[in-house]
Amino acid sequence: MRRSIFGFEDWLYGVLALVLAVFHQPGLIVVLLIFLVVAERDGWLNRQVTQALLLYFGCALGAMLLRMVFSALLVLPFFGWLAYSGLSGLIGIGMELAMILFALRAADRMRKGLDSDIPFASGLAEMIF
Repeated sequence: MRRSIFGFEDWLYGVLALVLAVFHQPGLIVVLLIFLVVAERDGWLNRQVTQALLLYFGCALGAMLLRMVFSALLVLPFFGWLAYSGLSGLIGIGMELAMILFALRAADRMRKGLDSDIPFASGLAEMIF
């Protein structure tokens, strides 16, 4: 395993970024990414943290689109609110669960020294770095 300048194994930074993504802390992920770009200068590590940030943004964008689509149901009198809260809640929980499962899979891959390979985020991170 590769060690960073500060003595930690490289994959720990990526796992920290994934934990921050699951707990919806994009500002801290950006701070961690800036720190790693300046201090570590490791391309592999920068890509992993970027993928965690993109995982968060993908889930946040999906939740925003979900609220926009289901807000059309609010026009219906009583059942509109029921459908809005019920359906959007269930789909939102499913999206959160998918994000947690992707984060667990990515953390396991990083611990083994492999790329986290998060769908869609992997390709975008390659283009960025």
